[in-house]
Formats: sequence, structure tokens, C-alpha cells
Amino acid sequence: TNPITIYNARWTRDSITITIEGDEGVEVKSSNTLMVDKGSKWAEIKTQVMAIASAKENFEVDSWRLDNVYGTRIKEWTEFKENTKIFAKSRRQEITITVEGDEDIEVKSSNTFITYKGLKWKNIKAQAMSIASA
Repeated sequence: TNPITIYNARWTRDSITITIEGDEGVEVKSSNTLMVDKGSKWAEIKTQVMAIASAKENFEVDSWRLDNVYGTRIKEWTEFKENTKIFAKSRRQEITITVEGDEDIEVKSSNTFITYKGLKWKNIKAQAMSIASA
């Protein structure tokens, strides 16, 4: 008699490479590629991508896009079927400045303005001074 041979088959998904890049407000690790299963959705891989690219101080990631800063915005259900470049588009964080003064300073009734976080006084002084006068 012939011995019986048993074969175990195991299904595996094909892998693809995701390359991550970003603009000047994004820090991207030197190892900027990620292997994922072909057909993965953004919701499944975004945590891994965010571990490779994150916003620099005073910035936040505004959107994740395909290919470049002008590419299609990535949605939770975006599916990755081939090697793809993901681009992190940043924007500077905004803050609200309130201008106040003592009895010798006249402040306009609209005494707030929005500016970018991390700017120095020399960059916002003129805007602040336009609200208050001695």
C-alpha cells in the first residue's frame, strides 16, 4: 500500500508597500515604508502610518493624501491595492490672542485675533498694536 500524504494549505494575502512622505510641518522617520496586506483599508493601517509620520511642534496633520500634497484625500474606507505613496499635509496650529490694557490703554471692543501658534512677538506685534493704543 502507498502511504497517505497530507498537505496543509495556508492562504496568505499578497503584500504591498506603502511609502510615507510629508510637507515641512511633518516629521517622517528615516524608515518611511510599511508592508501591508493588499486590500487593506486606511482604518486598518492608519495607526501604523502615524507611527512613521507625525506633526512637528506647533503643527498638526490636516489631512492624509494619495501621492502628494494635491492628491486625493484618504478616507477611512480607502483601500490600498497596489504600492502607494501616502502624503501627510500639515497646517500650523492656530491660537486666539486677547489684548487687554490698564486704565491708560484704549482697547477696541473687538480685542481678539487669531494667529499661528509658535510665532514670535515681532511677527504679531503690529496686529496687537492695531487693537490697543495709549
